[in-house]
Amino acid sequence: FMGIDIALVGDWCAVAIGHNDENGKVVVDLMARIKAGHPPFEQEERLDFDAVADWIYNFTEKFYVVEGVFDQWIGIPMEQSLRKRGLSQLSSKHHTRQFSSQMFQNVKNLMFDSKLRLYNDPDPGEEYSDYILEMLELQANYVSKYIIEVSAPNSEGKHDDYTDALARMCWLASQNSNKKAIVKGSRRGFSSQPSATSRFGRSITKTRKGSHESRQPIKTKRRF
Repeated sequence: FMGIDIALVGDWCAVAIGHNDENGKVVVDLMARIKAGHPPFEQEERLDFDAVADWIYNFTEKFYVVEGVFDQWIGIPMEQSLRKRGLSQLSSKHHTRQFSSQMFQNVKNLMFDSKLRLYNDPDPGEEYSDYILEMLELQANYVSKYIIEVSAPNSEGKHDDYTDALARMCWLASQNSNKKAIVKGSRRGFSSQPSATSRFGRSITKTRKGSHESRQPIKTKRRF
């Protein structure tokens, strides 16, 4: 599953990729982000729309993404751009205040139930990875008894893009926790003969490797 937080200028554009393991836990496989003015776009003041779509597309070369979601901001043109690249499983969803609250409550519940597995691959001199450091700085504003707003501190240099992407990925994983699929075949192609045991009718003969050695899976079947 893929959660995406899209930004072209000012904020980071972030992606979170994860899966459900056989023990009912949501496992974070990869967190990544890009921003204008930072490598590899250090010469850009604003990210190019197609460059962002290509960046997202490249992750589907490494991971078999069965579903992905991003918010409504430039949602329709991004959907169209991704569909031109064959990624019809990635779509936008209108994020109401209630829905956003439910997403973050879901992340909180996963953590309290010890059902969220994070990896830690910090930069030299740091104790935690960038996305974990961001999570530790989040602030919650209780709008009502049942509605909370989660965001970064209101100060320069603070962001919540990683966390937004993570919350969306976790939401998809939780919604599909009881649905299992075995997929095989080409890079993103679907099998034309659905299996009786597969919700998607797809199977995979090899898993895609992550970008870091510590996150490279063994060569065995993975259930998403």
